[in-house]
Amino acid sequence: MNRTYLAAKTITIAVALLAVVISYTHIVHAFNLLGLTGWQAYAAPIFIDGFGALGLLARNASFAPDTRKLGLKFQVAATTVSLIANIAAGGSLGGQIFGGMVVAGYIAAELLADKMRSVEAAQADDAKARRSAAAKKAAATRAAKAKAPARKAKPLAAVA
Repeated sequence: MNRTYLAAKTITIAVALLAVVISYTHIVHAFNLLGLTGWQAYAAPIFIDGFGALGLLARNASFAPDTRKLGLKFQVAATTVSLIANIAAGGSLGGQIFGGMVVAGYIAAELLADKMRSVEAAQADDAKARRSAAAKKAAATRAAKAKAPARKAKPLAAVA
């Protein structure tokens, strides 16, 4: 178990979750400023950040490439709307900068969490790639030998 990797991954996810919570309150506040009250103001972040979460899930490697591309588009659109709402919620320049930092922090944490791999996982991937390359080379060699014309054996000279 790689404790450093586990700690880094845990902190990265915690930062992302904190950003989501802050963003939620900013979006509610932004929609309150636009005159939306009650349950509607509290539902707005679910639509914005919810579509971002759907996009994140759709980008998973278990989906087809076209689904992953669509997921990225969902994320970009949701992040843009979230950024606008988080900045709009700031009552001062400092609040607006903080709103932008929250979204930027979330994006940074998400990118890091997405790319973060332990050294053990990287070594396992490298070993798998080497085995795969060796298997392909062996298959090509067998195929080439199968296509080559059979050689006739030279007769042995008689020993007198």
